[in-house]
Amino acid sequence: MEIHSECYPCLVKQALDTLKIIGIDEELKKSIIVEVLVQLASSPTNYPPPYVSRRIYSICASRTGIRDPYHEIKKKSNLMVFGLLSLLRDKVKQSEDPVFEALRMTIVGNIIDYGAGRSFTLEDVSLFDRIPIAINHYDYFIEDLENSSTILYIGDNAGEIVFDRLFIEVLSNLNKKVYFAVRGKPIINDITMEDAIFVGIDRYAEIVDSGSDAPGVALDVATPRFKSLLDKADLVISKGQGNFETLENYKRDRLYFLLRVKCEVVAKILKAKIGDIIIARSDKI
Repeated sequence: MEIHSECYPCLVKQALDTLKIIGIDEELKKSIIVEVLVQLASSPTNYPPPYVSRRIYSICASRTGIRDPYHEIKKKSNLMVFGLLSLLRDKVKQSEDPVFEALRMTIVGNIIDYGAGRSFTLEDVSLFDRIPIAINHYDYFIEDLENSSTILYIGDNAGEIVFDRLFIEVLSNLNKKVYFAVRGKPIINDITMEDAIFVGIDRYAEIVDSGSDAPGVALDVATPRFKSLLDKADLVISKGQGNFETLENYKRDRLYFLLRVKCEVVAKILKAKIGDIIIARSDKI
C-alpha cells in the first residue's frame, strides 16, 4: 500500500502524541515537528505509511533521547488484558467453533483504548458479537489451516497480544507449529520480544525477531530467519492494519490478513467501514 494524502496529517498526529507522552517543552516540540514535516515532504510517495512512520519515530527518539516512550503503556496494556485470560479462554472453549471465536477475538482485541487508563472488563467481550465482518474468508482459512503444519503469525500491538496468545493456544492444540513474529525494535505500542515473553507466547509458539523497526513489516531490514518463514511457512497470519499496509502486495499463497479497519484509506481499499472486521485471504481481495 502506497502512502495516501490522508496519511500525512495522521503521521504528524502520531508524532505529536508521542511527544506528548515523552513530555517536552513547546519550543523543542515545535522544532521536532518542523523536522518531521521536512521528512514527510522528502519521503517517496510510493512508500507504505509504516515505512515513513519509522523515520518519524527515529527523529523523535534521536531528538529527545527516549527510545521507547510507550514502554509503560504497553506493560499496563498487557497486564490489563492478561488478568482476564482465563475468562476469555472459557468463552472460547464454550463456543460451538473455538477456532472462529478465538480468531474473531484476536481481531477485535484492540477495541479498548488501553493507554487511556480505562479498565477492560468481561462486559466488553459482548461487544465482539456486534462488530460487522466486512470480509469473511473464514471458510478458506479453515481449509488452508487443515492443510498446513507450520504457521507464521505476525503480531501487532501490546494488550491485544493476550488475544493473540489465546488464538495461538487453539492453533497449537491442533498440532500446528507456530512462529510468532515481533518487531525488532520498540516502535509506538507494537509488540517486541519482551511483550511476547511477558504474556507467555513462548509456551505455545517460537518467538521470532522480524528485525522490523516500523509499525508493520519492513522487509528491507527484516532478518533472514523472518524472510525465510514468510516465504516457506505453510500459512501466514498477518495481524493488524500496519502489517496489512506493508504486506498488501506481497505475493504468496495462504496469506491471511486479520484486522479491524482503523482509517478511511484502508476502508476504501477494502471496501469496508472504519471498525469493520476483516478476515481476508490475500488473493481474494
